[in-house]
Amino acid sequence: MRSWRLWSGRARFGLLLLAGALVLVAACDDDDDAAGPATGDGVTQDVQDDDDAGADDGGAAGSDEGPGGTGFAGEGLVEGAGSFDWDVRRVDRGTKPDIALDTDGTPLIAYMLERTGAAGFVRVAAASGDGFEVETLQNGYLYGPLDIEVSADGVAVVAYHQHDWQDAAVAVREGGVWDVQRVEHAGHDGWDDSVAFGPDGQIHLLSVDPAQFGGPEGIEYATGTDGAWSVQAVGAGPQPYEWGTDIAVDAAGGVHIVYFDAANGDLVYGELADGGWVLTTIFSDGDAGRFAVLALDAAGSPHVAFYQSADAVREEGRNGGSVVYGTLGAEGWEFQTIAELTDQVLGFEGARRTVAIALANGQPVVAFIDEARLGLAQLTDVGWIEETVIRAGSNPLQVVGLAVDAAGAPHLTFSTISGNGPLDGEVWYVAPVAKE
Repeated sequence: MRSWRLWSGRARFGLLLLAGALVLVAACDDDDDAAGPATGDGVTQDVQDDDDAGADDGGAAGSDEGPGGTGFAGEGLVEGAGSFDWDVRRVDRGTKPDIALDTDGTPLIAYMLERTGAAGFVRVAAASGDGFEVETLQNGYLYGPLDIEVSADGVAVVAYHQHDWQDAAVAVREGGVWDVQRVEHAGHDGWDDSVAFGPDGQIHLLSVDPAQFGGPEGIEYATGTDGAWSVQAVGAGPQPYEWGTDIAVDAAGGVHIVYFDAANGDLVYGELADGGWVLTTIFSDGDAGRFAVLALDAAGSPHVAFYQSADAVREEGRNGGSVVYGTLGAEGWEFQTIAELTDQVLGFEGARRTVAIALANGQPVVAFIDEARLGLAQLTDVGWIEETVIRAGSNPLQVVGLAVDAAGAPHLTFSTISGNGPLDGEVWYVAPVAKE
């Protein structure tokens, strides 16, 4: 049985009035940076904060101006509406970031620049003091969104589309060394990658073999052991790229997935059972399920979040919509609208990852973004608490990543976009600062 609960718009507006907005000017790095080798041998460089990257007001990133805010413009401390304030730091030039925490708690931010030839790159930045240590994993014609994860024993993986290969690429870090592996398969596949570790350390990959390139089965699942990859179709039928996938593996090794069924405008949840996939449409109200993300709790129960369009979808224009959260309980799936978005731009160089989810002490935390703002919603004993973390300035916001540390504190990454065709921008890290 499905239940549908709407969080009070009045309560949401009241909380938004508490949210800090940013007053900063983005510092752009116009240097393309030296290109590293495309062999998987990481090139390390230290990236320190630019002297001119701070805010015009002496470095204070923002003030409590309510929902109006004057907009994002650089680095500094932002007052949060909940348990944390936010320390905003510029990482590097790039776009489409994601974040994971290393086994020692160090934030690792993966990001890219989509260009042909050596100008394109995928990099990982590790927070180090006031700056970041950056490694170039690969140069070439590479596409995101990408995904980064770290296993319990410290193996890190970054998955993305390698356009020169027309396959997925998975960069694996073991013993401090990155090795870029090709997930070779027929078709022009490996788009919209998501990656997860099983309890045995095996890597699991979900991606799209898109209808735009004639793929007859859009959603593909792959497993890798010692660099050898096996790929199988999930059975989703033709699907385009652009709308994301997500994958998670439970403590017993069970594989769970979510994706957007573009043919029907629905959210699909899947489980791998006895070598075959059981696919279930779990949300079909309107156009819903784009950018779906998935997390599993300690009992293996799934928690999902996704974007639901408000009206007719304009894939190349501005959209209004909602962020919806759902979980599978004893009586079936239950869903709640937890936030509203008014400035969502879809399409090829649009959103690509609007929503991220993690669990903090068993409770869901959902980050969301459109061109106007970056927000965070957390489920507490009194219900969902939402805040606007960052409000856009002169450059629109795009793509959000979320990781939660051992203490339950959320760490965020996002990008500001300075140009389209080709996409260009800056990558930012948002660190939680416990309130006094």
